[in-house]
Amino acid sequence: MARCYYLDYISKGFLSSYDNDEYVCKLCGKHFATNDPQVKYTCNPDYGEEYKKCPVYQNRPEPNFFWKKIDNSTLSCAAR
Repeated sequence: MARCYYLDYISKGFLSSYDNDEYVCKLCGKHFATNDPQVKYTCNPDYGEEYKKCPVYQNRPEPNFFWKKIDNSTLSCAAR
């Protein structure tokens, strides 16, 4: 199972049922019900990496940082 890295799960509360919770895409801001077909078959499928076919995912902005190696055991985050 490969879930999109930009998909967040939002619980509506401690005693909330799964049907009341939702997912939100951090790239486009769209909210999805837990039973939404797009979540089930694209963003959070049971198998494969279907999220890579999503146009929102494919057009995501480049990160404004990169990792550089300082020595053999340390990585540092550096701004572009």
